[in-house]
Amino acid sequence: MKLKYIFTALAAVFALFTSCSEEEMAQLGSVQVSQSYVAIPAEGGTCEVTVRANADWQITDVPEWLTLSTDHGTIGETVVKFTAGAATSTNTATVLLTCNGETQRINVLQQTEKVDLPISKIKDVLNGVDGVTYRVKGVVTGLSNTIYGNYDVVDETGSVYIYGTLDASGAEKNFASLGIEAGDIVTVEGPRTTYGSTIELVNVTVIAIEKSLIKVDSLSTTTVEKEGGELVAYLTCKGEGVSVESPVDWLAVKSVKTFGQNAEVTFAVAANAGGDRKTSISFVTTSKGKTYTATADVTQKGSIIAANVSEFLAASVGDSQYRVTGLVSKIHEKYNNNFWIQDATGEMYAYKVNAQGVTLTVGDFVTLVGKRGEYNGSAQMTEAVLEKHSAIQVVTVADFLTKSDSNDVYYELTGEITSIAKEDYGNIYIKDASGEAYIYGVLPGYGATGAAKQGLLAAKGIKVGDTITLRGNKGSYKGSPQMVNAVYVSHTAK
Repeated sequence: MKLKYIFTALAAVFALFTSCSEEEMAQLGSVQVSQSYVAIPAEGGTCEVTVRANADWQITDVPEWLTLSTDHGTIGETVVKFTAGAATSTNTATVLLTCNGETQRINVLQQTEKVDLPISKIKDVLNGVDGVTYRVKGVVTGLSNTIYGNYDVVDETGSVYIYGTLDASGAEKNFASLGIEAGDIVTVEGPRTTYGSTIELVNVTVIAIEKSLIKVDSLSTTTVEKEGGELVAYLTCKGEGVSVESPVDWLAVKSVKTFGQNAEVTFAVAANAGGDRKTSISFVTTSKGKTYTATADVTQKGSIIAANVSEFLAASVGDSQYRVTGLVSKIHEKYNNNFWIQDATGEMYAYKVNAQGVTLTVGDFVTLVGKRGEYNGSAQMTEAVLEKHSAIQVVTVADFLTKSDSNDVYYELTGEITSIAKEDYGNIYIKDASGEAYIYGVLPGYGATGAAKQGLLAAKGIKVGDTITLRGNKGSYKGSPQMVNAVYVSHTAK
């Protein structure tokens, strides 16, 4: 067990010395510290705490066994070293850092004896404090990484995510050596942290493993076609019978057959008229009053949902596939395949797009297919594929008039407005040094139609004589060339 993580065992001791919670301490306006819990090894050592203050500050109540590199400071950032010599018994203290009338408590622990942590209910971990170590016991589900050991542990009060599991010698990236499988009951302990909106226990130590008496050996398929059909789960069961829990109505149990310690569960999968969907099936057995569970994840393909940006942003995070078209409005400064697209309804971020070697530039028209994801509370498209791409071709009016009609090729024109044929819908004529072109309606953004066109020129104060830049397709009407699907980019008043 790593000493720097052993705080929970003495949490009650710390509670006697402090009258405010970790959240309250983090809210101090005058002073903040990089950590409010400090652990020093029994053999002695030093731990650094960074103090950030907006006024003079002072540390008091320092015990004799603890030495600080400084007990006072001024405005700005200061590193304070907490040092203690070797200890023969456990030392604890709470020192007080005072700044501008506010007090930040820093809890210090130098532990010599090993203390077994009590098993916490997962709901208490979820309501707990980052940096504190917890011990939990529950069923392994959602095993997502068999190198680092990433999975969920579930008890009757909730579920907590395990990010990294140490092997028997305390090493990382050796999870397979532990033999842990989905459905096993494990007791683990590790420090709590929050990543985005996910509460995790990180690099946990395994205290105990109780092998499950039921195991999913295989599935006839893990991805069912959208037309539906049958799915068979093949199990090993050493308990008393098998029961099945499916949380969705599109996956129904058709039959359960047992052959000694083996079982086959057949499901009828309904046809899927929506987007991709996914569920987790639980298989349960009992033995001597104890319940054992094994789980299996099943995905069913669905149709791709056509959506504009606002519809995509309003969708729920999940496995459904969406098709969204818009203009590239901004590109990540370091990664060309991370970018924003915009249409008349809004703007969205696309993360790590499979652009198939295409180099994008701002203004390009793209169609993406991907899932609705989220990071730190912000919506984004994930696992996206660039389905269609049209680079903007900046041309003169004369060049534009020679192009073939196509809704798949986009051109950028800049010219002076010579007349306004229909103000409400933005039907205008523009010219440059090479000639004059008719624009059939100016859109406020890609995808705007009908009434959305109305009033754009008036709203932006666009008049005859102004210079305007537009992007759109080459079309024609009764043999006369024109720009169609024209999207407003910018204008300069006369």
